[in-house]
Amino acid sequence: MRLRFRQRATTDNIYAHVKDIKNKTKDRLYKEARRLGELDTGYHIIIHNDGSAEYDRDINAVAQYDFENNETSIYVLCDAKDIKHISDAQKVILEELRRLYKLEIKYVEV
Repeated sequence: MRLRFRQRATTDNIYAHVKDIKNKTKDRLYKEARRLGELDTGYHIIIHNDGSAEYDRDINAVAQYDFENNETSIYVLCDAKDIKHISDAQKVILEELRRLYKLEIKYVEV
C-alpha cells in the first residue's frame, strides 16, 4: 500500500536543505527514517552530488510536518558538505525547479 499525503493548496517557497548524507540512496534514507518512526524522509526530492534525483514524496504533497513551512513549500535535500559545495549538476536541477515554479530557492544547511 502506498502512502497518500495531503496535497498543498499553494506553493510559496522552495527550500534546499544542504546536508552531507554521504551519497546514501533514497531507500537507505527511507529505512533510517522508518527506524526513527517517520513515514518517509519528508523530502519531495533528494538530489545527489552527481545530479541524479530521487523523488520521495509527490511534488504536490505537504512536506514533513516538522519542516518550517511544510504546508506551502517544496523541500529538496541536496547531498553536499555545505552550500559552497553544491555541485554544478545539483545547481542545474535546482535551477529547473526555480524556473518551473517561478520561486526563489532558500538554502538551509542542516
